[in-house]
Amino acid sequence: MDLKERSSIMGDGPRLALYLFPILGLAILATILLPGAFAFAGRLYGLAYVAGIVLAVLGLLFQASSAYVLISSYRAGRLATRGSYGLCRHPIFSWWIFSVLPALALILNSWLFLAVAVLFRVLSGSLARKEEAELGALFGLDYETYRARVRAFLPLPRLRPFTGRRLLKALASLAVLGLLCLAIFLGLARPLVLRLGATRAEAQAPMAGDTYISPAAPRYTQAIDIDARPEEVWRWLVQVGYRRAGWYNLDGINRLAGADYFFEGGASARRIIPELQGLAVGDKVHLVPPLGMAVVELVPPRSLVLVADPGHKGGDNVAWTFAVAPRPDGGSRLYSRFASTTQGPPAIQALMAFINDFGGATLQQPAMLWGLKLRAEGRTMLRAKAP
Repeated sequence: MDLKERSSIMGDGPRLALYLFPILGLAILATILLPGAFAFAGRLYGLAYVAGIVLAVLGLLFQASSAYVLISSYRAGRLATRGSYGLCRHPIFSWWIFSVLPALALILNSWLFLAVAVLFRVLSGSLARKEEAELGALFGLDYETYRARVRAFLPLPRLRPFTGRRLLKALASLAVLGLLCLAIFLGLARPLVLRLGATRAEAQAPMAGDTYISPAAPRYTQAIDIDARPEEVWRWLVQVGYRRAGWYNLDGINRLAGADYFFEGGASARRIIPELQGLAVGDKVHLVPPLGMAVVELVPPRSLVLVADPGHKGGDNVAWTFAVAPRPDGGSRLYSRFASTTQGPPAIQALMAFINDFGGATLQQPAMLWGLKLRAEGRTMLRAKAP
């Protein structure tokens, strides 16, 4: 049998798609109609979102390599072994299993797509074996040698005894992969995560704290829907801060600032603390012991604005604005905008940009919005003993 006598250059992939796409459609529909019902990323959903974008782009590059190698090998009548085919024998199946479906799971925060990936792997097994039987008949020993050297689905090289040359090649590959991931983050993932949960119009809309910061200052605006009345959301929001209720995010990071970071216990509060409900204009809310921001606007249960230097408007400053908007269904939409400018050498500015973009917009603020959502909706254990 000649290679070109096979039923399709794509093998049995199209047939598998007939099974996959209806199931994938149901997963997408369920995720849209029941938002949050299949969430799994929790407080790390900002990081998961970025990881999903990076994974999706890497997968597209991997798939492009697969298509190029497959088409060129098919036309030449030879076995495809280069590019992505040097990492696994079934890169097109692998693309769906390890890139497309996991990326959807991470970006949409729904474990349903991980279940679809497992199902896809099961269904693709028998089709892959059929393809391998055909290729074995076509290429004989060459295919058996290739099969012994390369994994079936997992796109990773087999472990072999290390030599100096292999070690250098592995380190170079990791360095290139790292730079590629950084480029994807800066070029694509970063602009999207800076408005995670918010529409473009919401991210561009004016907010109360904008007058305290230069219009050109770097900023990020994020939002989340909460199934609780604005008054309930406000009670959790107004008590945040160092030596207060914490920030409802990654407490382990906050504890690095001091063992006594929280008002009670070693974590963000899981109850409404009456002593912390009396926040007023002029009070300071500290992020860490030496860094506090003054309350310049307090409109319960709608708006809270924290500013580093209240006496300085429109220039170098730091402003953090929270806004709670009622939804027609009785729930709330919580917005958070953080804006800051940094003076100093380029290295310091780059460090602060990394802290704001990755530490703030990717890790801590999405975690805070998620943690506050769970508490306001009563989806965590809210009762705790008073100290």
